[in-house]
Amino acid sequence: KVPAGTLSLTDDGRHLLVTGFDGYGGERDFLRLRGHGYQALIDLSTGAPDALSAEAIARTQQVIALNYSRDISHALFGSHDPQSGNWRFEVRNLATGQPIGPHWPTPRGTQLLAPGAAALAVGLFSADTSGFYVERLELRDPRDFSLRWQYRHAAGEGIRAWEFSPDGRTLAIGHYSGQVSLLDVASGTARDLNPPFSAVVYALHFSADGQWLAGASGDGEIRLFDVASGRLLFAPLHPGTAPGELSLDRDSASLMTTVN
Repeated sequence: KVPAGTLSLTDDGRHLLVTGFDGYGGERDFLRLRGHGYQALIDLSTGAPDALSAEAIARTQQVIALNYSRDISHALFGSHDPQSGNWRFEVRNLATGQPIGPHWPTPRGTQLLAPGAAALAVGLFSADTSGFYVERLELRDPRDFSLRWQYRHAAGEGIRAWEFSPDGRTLAIGHYSGQVSLLDVASGTARDLNPPFSAVVYALHFSADGQWLAGASGDGEIRLFDVASGRLLFAPLHPGTAPGELSLDRDSASLMTTVN
């Protein structure tokens, strides 16, 4: 049993991903960012959690983070030993169960792992707002935690939502101002999708093939972008209430949203 925040099917349709609002160690996820807190992966054929989720549940007082990549190939695993005070953070290959590199001390902020463990995005909180929003991002190598580049919007806008594309080459970012930006993972260069939303961007989700990006804002507007061109695929939708999470089905025939 875990305090479920959101539920989603993996792209292969074989697993259920449970994202909780409270970390295994009791840390509250104020931002409800997909990369923060913990997740559990459930095999739909057996109804049982995978080995890493089972380990995290068994070590509930020690594990403080568990986050799966979208392609379910790797997972970010963070733990804390209350007796020694030591922190341990590592990325594990789910096929072998082994870390892909040495462990490192837990970084501050919130983390999101790219598919194939191609990159690790670390969101750093603003120091003057009690950590309620991410003000800048660091992109790091998950094998040794070395820094590749840093990102902060030119206007200093806070970050509310983020999502890696299925191929791990693009990082979509939604700002409190309503701006959506696409970052090239290799170079860190960014381009904005215009026009921006008129309210904070609450959720972003790539289609399974990475060609489309869905976005939702706090005033209840939903947009669907073509990633390559940045154009809107159709007029914005207004379901009349603020969306919570977005999801495109595997063949991108349907767009689903939860409601806060």
